[in-house]
Amino acid sequence: MSSEGGIGKVFMFGYICNKPTEVMTLPECMKLHLNRLLIAVDFSKCSEKALRFAAEWSAIYGSKISVLHVMNDALPLGDILNKGQAEELRNTMEHNVRVFIKDIFDEAEDVEILIEKGKVYERITETAKAVKADVILMGANGSAEKSSNYVGSNTMRTMRTCNTPVIVISQQTRILAIESVIFPVDLSKDYLPKLRWGNSFDQINQKIRVHLLSVLKDHDEFLVNRMAQQLTNAKAEFENRNIPHTAEMIKCTGANDSISQVITDYAEKLESSMIFILTQPESSFTPFYVSSMLQEIIALSHVPVMAVNPIPVDRKEKIKI
Repeated sequence: MSSEGGIGKVFMFGYICNKPTEVMTLPECMKLHLNRLLIAVDFSKCSEKALRFAAEWSAIYGSKISVLHVMNDALPLGDILNKGQAEELRNTMEHNVRVFIKDIFDEAEDVEILIEKGKVYERITETAKAVKADVILMGANGSAEKSSNYVGSNTMRTMRTCNTPVIVISQQTRILAIESVIFPVDLSKDYLPKLRWGNSFDQINQKIRVHLLSVLKDHDEFLVNRMAQQLTNAKAEFENRNIPHTAEMIKCTGANDSISQVITDYAEKLESSMIFILTQPESSFTPFYVSSMLQEIIALSHVPVMAVNPIPVDRKEKIKI
């Protein structure tokens, strides 16, 4: 069942909050805005789709646009090309990007073109910080376009190593204004950081509606009760900010039902604008790891998937290769 302000049943990612009625304050780095969008392009169809999203959102929200292409440093071009040749290559790549975006943005429109060289995910992360991007838009597929279910490694690594929210766009994603968000939740200890992000959705749209969703595979009574308590805590937080919300628990009925499928089907049913999810539990020490569930949600979703790290990532500690 669903509810508006009352208790629904939800599958939640988080631990029990001792003070559910306390309004949590947000550091500025954990507030959602769409003032500047950074779109990473690799000339693939999915990065073109991300550009079309950016153009639409720019028209709706007045966002400024930065378009970034990273020349991979797999080849030591700096050792082969002289300074003039390297600059000519950069100018050629900038021209190629302008050609790539010319049918999406008006020529008179102020679009910043950025060309960088290095490891793709590192340059994206650093550029997002340098231009003070509020979100990064990326295509779900890499330039190889291997399959509709393939999430490119650079997209995954950017999601895992960046403090800026990453919105992932696939070819089947519909372009919509952000009016409602699916907010899956469970019993992991990342609940409070995630809830802080969710409590800032209204900065994008003051009339936004948040749909708390719990997908229950284990029907153990103890877990069901914990989830119900989590829902009570979550609802209290959204009520304190006067954010319209619903809450619902859905039980997987078949052995082959996956949580990802239930979440994406639910987003489709409610005609939601976005799915919000964490990249991974903060306790994972695996470099670049992005959960298989998140990857599956991205592959299945017909709406954008916003992925954020549950806690700010320390650049000095986040990756050790």
